[in-house]
Amino acid sequence: MNNRGISIIIPCFQAGRYILDAVNSIRKQPFRCEYEYIVVDDGSNDEETNEALREIESSKDGKVIRLANNQGAQFARNEGLRVAKYDYILSIDADDCLNKDIMDGYILFCIYDL
Repeated sequence: MNNRGISIIIPCFQAGRYILDAVNSIRKQPFRCEYEYIVVDDGSNDEETNEALREIESSKDGKVIRLANNQGAQFARNEGLRVAKYDYILSIDADDCLNKDIMDGYILFCIYDL
């Protein structure tokens, strides 16, 4: 394992109502390691989702991958895995929010083997 950090993958389809809350819950985490989050849009065509994705793209702290057609959440997760740069992976759904400080335990367990 050469890239010690966490890639967080978020498949998204028509989830404009929720996706910013999920992303903000990641941003608020006190990370003790390198991390990235990757939102994989699975062919959404509603304006609310597109607006939220544009906001994420403009923030420069996450990646957005846009798939042309809806192919299902697992396909979107696999696309996120394909571009993930860190050794450890966490996948959350677009309507999930991480509890404050939850990444501390995840990081200690995965990276530091505690």
